[in-house]
Amino acid sequence: ERFRFTAKFPREVSHEGDLRANLESALDFIRLMAPLGQRVSPYWLQLPASFGPQRLAELEQFLREIDVMVAVEVRNQAFFARGAEEKQLNRMLHGLGVERICLDPRALFSCTSRAPSVLEAQAKKPRVPLRPAAFTDHPQVRFIGHPQLAGNEPFMTPWIEKVAAWIEEGKHPYVFL
Repeated sequence: ERFRFTAKFPREVSHEGDLRANLESALDFIRLMAPLGQRVSPYWLQLPASFGPQRLAELEQFLREIDVMVAVEVRNQAFFARGAEEKQLNRMLHGLGVERICLDPRALFSCTSRAPSVLEAQAKKPRVPLRPAAFTDHPQVRFIGHPQLAGNEPFMTPWIEKVAAWIEEGKHPYVFL
């Protein structure tokens, strides 16, 4: 009964053009997921690295129009620079009750394998610093792992402690591996 699905908005919504112009496609996707009811929570909006601070007003308007719980994953380096742009993003998300996904790719990038699958994953995934934050009662962690199970332990152990602390605070975190 407590199992939840997280539905990621399709690429045509998140990566192709202005988010506001893609609002109807986003709403179509939400309607498609509607039979799952409350089991879909939250929806993920994964933005491309090209989505920068100059588009924050677009993001804010889109989020105000969507009537579902949303978590946002940003990849633009300006949102990880601890500057005004990151603060503006965080204030906006927090004010709207929207979670910022804590993206953790460290384990993947610690891998020195030259295997094609590892190189492909490293080329596709963003290399961003860790931002462990909880803006709502549903913090989101996206852990991108090392291909060897043992290689994940030094990166995963601190998350176990962080997630446990969130639970003790009464939060309901989501962890994606």
